[in-house]
Formats: sequence, structure tokens, C-alpha cells
Amino acid sequence: MVLLLWLGWRLVDLAQEIWWQPLYPWDAWTTWMVRPRVWSEWHRLLPFVDPRRWLADTTGSVYTIDAWTYPYTVPLLALWSTLAYGAWNETAANLPWLGVVLALGLGFYGQARLWGVAPLTALIFTWLLLSLPLLDTHVALAGYADLWLATVFGLAVIAFFQWARDGDHRQGWLALLLALACPSIKLEGMVWLLLFPPALLAARLRGWWLLALAGTVLALGWVWWLTGGVEFSIPGLGEFR
Repeated sequence: MVLLLWLGWRLVDLAQEIWWQPLYPWDAWTTWMVRPRVWSEWHRLLPFVDPRRWLADTTGSVYTIDAWTYPYTVPLLALWSTLAYGAWNETAANLPWLGVVLALGLGFYGQARLWGVAPLTALIFTWLLLSLPLLDTHVALAGYADLWLATVFGLAVIAFFQWARDGDHRQGWLALLLALACPSIKLEGMVWLLLFPPALLAARLRGWWLLALAGTVLALGWVWWLTGGVEFSIPGLGEFR
């Protein structure tokens, strides 16, 4: 009961920060909240295009930002609660960030219990997770996509562990669904998604096959390093070096 009250009070504190704190600058101002603000004001999902096309437009019905190629998922989540409010409101736009940290805590606790962890132990580690200062900062200063990506990827990894342990197909599908959602949060989510194929091989290979694969990867990496590495461009993501 003490831990539950402690967690409840923490969430109340974070809710008050969201209620009182105006939208925090930097990425929230320049990337994630520009589109929901525009859509809320116009009541239309106006397109965001590259700067050249924006300059050439004479209708005034298109917009641009530096990160115009980023996915629409997080801006749409912010827009959703704003539409429920009826007009643009920064508090309403930030409310989903309180929801996602609550979802992270509930998902983590539920998966811990499915793993066989005792209720008190599961609650202690849920308390530790939801007390992480950086995580709480991303709730209190809502408007960034990192918390969404951390939640989706984290719960995908936990579901993957569950599937690897007992072969539960429900957990496998959940892990796949959440992993595939990573690139829809941020472009960098594709990098996190690419961590799953090696993990899948490690989960399914045994004995000498796993050692041979690991040795081959290390040997190729060492040769790659000795030859000066490699550098190429990935469309939509940037440079790989």
C-alpha cells in the first residue's frame, strides 16, 4: 500500500506539472508540436513538405519544418486529446504523455507477474522504473517522442523475452507488433528495430551454431575495422559509418 500510494502521488505530481507547465521548447517547439498545432487551428491534416516545395507553394495550405520527414504518430497523439478539448490547448496536447508512462508501468508490472515474480517484488521494480529521473523528466516536460519510443521498444523487448522463454505465441505477436511500431514513432526507431534479428538468432540458435555465428560476426567486424570501415547513406535516416 505504501508503494502504491507513493506511485500514485508521483503520478499526481507529474499530472500537475503537465497542467501548469507550458509547452517546453527545443524539439517540442520545432518538431513534435508544430503539426498538431497547425492541424488543430485549421481542423484539417494539412501536409508538411520539404522547404523547396513550401517556398514554391502559393496557396498557403502547406507547411514545413526541419523534421518534415518524421512520422505522424506522436503529433497525431497530441492532436487527439486536443480535439477532445475542442481547441488548441497545450495541457490537453501533453496529457497523452501521462498516459504513456502509466501504460509503461502497468505493462511492466503485468509482464513481471506473468514471468512469475511475486507481487511485492514486481511492484518494487515498477516503482524503481517509474522513479527514474530522466523518465519522469520526459513526462513533466512533455512534448518529445523519446518516452513513446522507450515505452514501445521496452515493452517489445519484454514480450520478446517472454516468447523466447516459453514460446507463447501471444507474446511473440505482441513483440512483433511493438517492434514494428518503433519506426512509426521516430525515424531512429528503425535502428532499434534492427536489434531484434540478432536477438532472434541468439534465442533460436544453440551450442556450436551460436558460437560459430558470434565468431563469424566478430571476425567480419574486425576485418571491417582493419580495412577502414564503411560509410554509406540510408534514405530517410542519414549516414551509416
